[in-house]
Amino acid sequence: MAFYIDSAFKSSHKGCKVSTADKDNNNNDPCRGVPPPGSWVRPLGSMECFMATGGDVGLLNTLQAIWIKSNEGPIKTNDITHALHHVATKTQILQLCVQSHHFKPWFKRMRSVDVDFKTEVGDVMEIYYKTLEEPYNMKEGPLWRARLVNQSGDGSEAVLMIAVHHVLTDGNTNMILARDIITTLNASLTGHHLEVPVRPIIPPIMDEMFSIKHYPFLVYAYVKKCYETFLIGYEKRLTFNGVYKTPTKSTVKVKNLNGELTEDQTNKLIQNCKKNGVTVHSCIYAALHSAYLKMAQEMSTKKIDSAQMQASDAVNVRRYYGKTYSEDPGCHISMIENELLIKDVHITTHKGFWELAHQVADNLNYRLNVEISPIKNAPLFRSAACIIYANSLKHYFGGRQYTDQHFVTTNMGNLKNLLPANPGEGPVEITSLLRSVSMQYLGSPFLVAMHTFRGKFMYAFDFYTNKMPEHVFNRYFTIFSQMVDNIADVGSVA
Repeated sequence: MAFYIDSAFKSSHKGCKVSTADKDNNNNDPCRGVPPPGSWVRPLGSMECFMATGGDVGLLNTLQAIWIKSNEGPIKTNDITHALHHVATKTQILQLCVQSHHFKPWFKRMRSVDVDFKTEVGDVMEIYYKTLEEPYNMKEGPLWRARLVNQSGDGSEAVLMIAVHHVLTDGNTNMILARDIITTLNASLTGHHLEVPVRPIIPPIMDEMFSIKHYPFLVYAYVKKCYETFLIGYEKRLTFNGVYKTPTKSTVKVKNLNGELTEDQTNKLIQNCKKNGVTVHSCIYAALHSAYLKMAQEMSTKKIDSAQMQASDAVNVRRYYGKTYSEDPGCHISMIENELLIKDVHITTHKGFWELAHQVADNLNYRLNVEISPIKNAPLFRSAACIIYANSLKHYFGGRQYTDQHFVTTNMGNLKNLLPANPGEGPVEITSLLRSVSMQYLGSPFLVAMHTFRGKFMYAFDFYTNKMPEHVFNRYFTIFSQMVDNIADVGSVA
C-alpha cells in the first residue's frame, strides 16, 4: 500500500520547475521541451501517484464522449485518424507510460507515438461502458484510446469517445483534447494548415505549492480520515442508520444516468441563483444534499429530521497560478471536502433551501481561498491510495466497501470558451457530450459531472454498483432531477 508521505517534493522535482519566463521563452528545460523517446521524464506527483494506483487495479479511467455532426457529408475514419495522430504528437502527456525508477513511480516517454483508435458498431452506451472499463497497460502504454460510433445512415453524425487514464488527465485536459481534435479535423476538411500548439509536460504544480507550514493541517486531516473511514466506518452515515443496505457480492460496474435542462430552464436557473446571491454550483450542490435527505425520509420507517453529510469537490489547482498553466495538460487537480448538517427545513421551504446554498458557498470560498485546503492536503493523496487496495480486497472476499462520503462532484462550468460547439469553425460541430470516471474502489457511491454546453445545464451521475443498491440510486436520481427542474421553474426545491 502507498502508505507514506514524501516531504521532499521540491527537491525531487527540481529538474522540472518552470518559471513564467521559462514558459514564455520555451527554453531548454526538459519538462518544457520534448523528452527523447524512451527517456525518464519526472517522478509522479501526489495526485498522480493516487491515480496510478487505480490503474494497477484497472480503474480511474476517464472517458469523454462527444456527439459530432458534419454539415458537409460523412465523417471519415481516415480524417479522424489524422486528427488524433496530429494531436498526439503535439500533446506530450499522450506519449507517456508509468514505470518504477529509483524505487518511485516515474513518467517515461514511449518510444513511439501510438494511437489506439477503432470504429465500433452497436449501442452507444454499451460501447461507452466497454471503453471506460477496459484496463490499460500502465507500464507499456498508451494510456489513452479513441473510439468512433456512427450514428446516421449517411455517416454525417457520430460519437467520438476519447478515453485517457486519470494519471495523465483531468476535466480541463479532456476538454482541451476534444477541442484540439475537432479543430484539427475541421482544418483538414477545409484545406487549411493547422499547427496545434505543443502542449508540454509540466511539474506536479499542486506539490510545488506545498510547504512545511502545512503539516499541522495535513496530519490532522490524515488522522481524521483514517479514523472515520477505517475505524468508525462511514456506512451508518451513508445509509442513514440502515435505511438501506450496501451491497456485498455485487458486480463492480459503472452505470450512468444523465439529464439536462432546456436553454430556457438554464437561463431561469442562472437568474434564480443570481437573485438569491449564490452560484449555480452552490445551488446544485445544495440540491444534491437535499435529494439525499428526501430519499432517506421516503425510505425510512422512522422520522429523519436531519443528517450529517460529507461530500467532495474536484478542484483545478491551475486556479492558483493565474493563466500560467491554464492550457497545459495533465492531472492537476485536488479535492476539497465539505461537511454539512442537512435539515428538513432545507428541503421543505424556499428560505431554508437558499440558506443551505449560501452555507455551501461560504464553505467553498473558505476552503478554496482562505484555508487553501486543495494545496495543504496534497501529500495525503499518496497514502489515500490505500483505500483502493482495501476495497479491492473487500470485493474479492465479498465484504462491504469502505466509504468516506456521500458523493463527489466535478463541475466544468460554462464550456463556451474551453470547448466551443464549433471548434475551428469548420463543417464539424459538437452537439453534446458525456463524461465519466471509473472509480468503483474509491470512497464514494457515485460521481456527479456537471457543465453547461450550448446554453444547456447538463448533469451526469456515474453510479458504482458495489457501493449502493441500484433501486436506491434510481430513486435518488429521480428526486434530484425533480428538484433541479423545480429550482429552475419556480425557484425552490419544494
